[in-house]
Amino acid sequence: MNFPMLSVTDGIWLLLFYATMIWGIITLTRNYFSPTKNSFLVADRSLGLVKGSMSIGAAWTWAPGIFVAAFQGYTNGITGLFWFSFGNILSLMLFGYFAAKIRERNPDGFTLSSYLGEKYGKRVQGLVGSGLYTMAIFAATVNILAGSQSLEFTTGINYHYTTVAIALLALSYALRGGMKASVVTEIFKISVFYIVWATLAYFTIDSAGGAHLILDGIGGKTGQGTDIIFSSFASGVIMTFGLPVMLGHFSSPWADSSFYQRAYAIEKKDIWKSFIFGALLFSIVPIASGTIGLAAAGLHLDIPKSQALYTVLVMMGTYLPE
Repeated sequence: MNFPMLSVTDGIWLLLFYATMIWGIITLTRNYFSPTKNSFLVADRSLGLVKGSMSIGAAWTWAPGIFVAAFQGYTNGITGLFWFSFGNILSLMLFGYFAAKIRERNPDGFTLSSYLGEKYGKRVQGLVGSGLYTMAIFAATVNILAGSQSLEFTTGINYHYTTVAIALLALSYALRGGMKASVVTEIFKISVFYIVWATLAYFTIDSAGGAHLILDGIGGKTGQGTDIIFSSFASGVIMTFGLPVMLGHFSSPWADSSFYQRAYAIEKKDIWKSFIFGALLFSIVPIASGTIGLAAAGLHLDIPKSQALYTVLVMMGTYLPE
């Protein structure tokens, strides 16, 4: 495969981004790590409510979710946006209760597969472990590619290069400090990204015409999606989108080893509360992105089907002031 040449300017920006992130991680985590198994895998089981909630909220923020929230706001209005957000939030809260119970039964464990291996044998451990590994690979691939393609869409830098840069960045801090490094970067991510994303949403909508566009587009591009539950349109959205997506959301944390790892890293008394507050923190993402989608519908934008999933990027690229 022949990749396009990276310009000197693009290369400088990528190197500056990478160097800045590595410098920030090293600075924030200096004197924070200890060379033990407990520290590397489960952060010494010392995460409290605040750190645990922020880590969970950040881990649940997948790049595709940003696009889907805006896409649903644009196509199905408040109906689609509600059912996408509701499934995400509820599934994480329910998993938190389950995670707390697992921790009670296996207080000094490290992974779900090792716990089930001790309880039911090595064959079960291998089967569950292979599923968790597959999900981890899928999650990393989806998020890295979505992030790199978003950068290509907004900056023009070829996504092949940013894919490598993002993967190396994540690998760098993970190898440096394990779970503690992940938590530090997630707290940084949720503190900066959520504020920046909400700010970008505000300026995009303001530049496009103002907050009235959200109300104008509350029914989506067809104007029908104004009722969450009772209309025939809502029933159609629930059956064709809401329930299938909700079932997918319910299965996600159960199949994702990163959430079991957080259950083992958070103090036992704070596990379920951390998942509840983490889900609420996550809600900032679909709300901010969804309002951009509603505004796009309020503007009656004719976005091609091939680009509709990238409604949020189309809006930002068109209306954000330079």
